[in-house]
Amino acid sequence: MNVGARSQHAGLPPGNAALVAAKAIAASRGRVLCIVVPAPLRPVEALLTIFPQEDSVLWDPPHAKAYAAVGAAAELRATGCNRFREIQQQAQSLFEEISLINDDNLSGVAPRLYGGFSFVSEETEAPWTSFDDARFVLPRWTYGHTLSPEGTLRCWLSLSLTTDDLRWSKNSWPDEMERVLSQLRELPEKNQMPPRILQEAQEVSELCPTVWQKNVADIQRSISENACKKIVAARCTSLQ
Repeated sequence: MNVGARSQHAGLPPGNAALVAAKAIAASRGRVLCIVVPAPLRPVEALLTIFPQEDSVLWDPPHAKAYAAVGAAAELRATGCNRFREIQQQAQSLFEEISLINDDNLSGVAPRLYGGFSFVSEETEAPWTSFDDARFVLPRWTYGHTLSPEGTLRCWLSLSLTTDDLRWSKNSWPDEMERVLSQLRELPEKNQMPPRILQEAQEVSELCPTVWQKNVADIQRSISENACKKIVAARCTSLQ
C-alpha cells in the first residue's frame, strides 16, 4: 500500500552528522521522520543479512521495482468487516504526519506500507488464528532498487524514525545509517552474492493429491450446477 501522502519534504542537508540530525529533528513535526539516501548497488536481500533476526519482507520480481524491508516504525491493525476502510483511514492519517527528507536525486521515492488482509475476518481455525484480519507495517529500514523518470537505476536506503526514536537517539541515528551503508558496501555486488543455503525440511505435511483433485472436481460440479459462481480453493503445506 502506498497512500498519497501530504508529507513535508526537504533536501538531504550536507555537513556532519550532528548538523544532519539537528535539521532532521527540526523538520520532523509529525509522528515519523523518513530519511532516504543513495546506497550502493547490491542484491536487495543484502539488507536481510544485516538484520537476520528482524521481521522482514522481500519483494524482488524480475525486471521490476525491488524492495527489502526490516523492522517496524509503525503498525496498522484492524479486524472485522470494516478492516479495509479502517486500514485506509489509519494509513492516510499516518502518511499525513510523515516528514520526508531525501536526496535531490531520489525524488519520487516515498514511504510504503507492507502487509495484507485476510479473506475471512475473525478466523477461528488454525493456522490462520495467528494472523491479524489486517496488518500493515511501515518498516524501520528499507533498501530498494527503482527507476528514475529518465529510466536509470536508483539504489537507496531509507530509515524511518518515530518521535520517540528522535527523542532518545538524537544524534546517533546518522551513525546508525552510516553503519548500515558501510555494511552494504562490504557485501558482494549484485549477481556476485553466493547462493543462500536453506536448511532441508525434516518433515513435509500436505494434503493428499487425490483429496485435492476430488475437491476441485466438486467445485467444478457446483459451479456447473449454478450452486455458486466462484469458490477459491486453497491448501496448506507445513514444513518442519
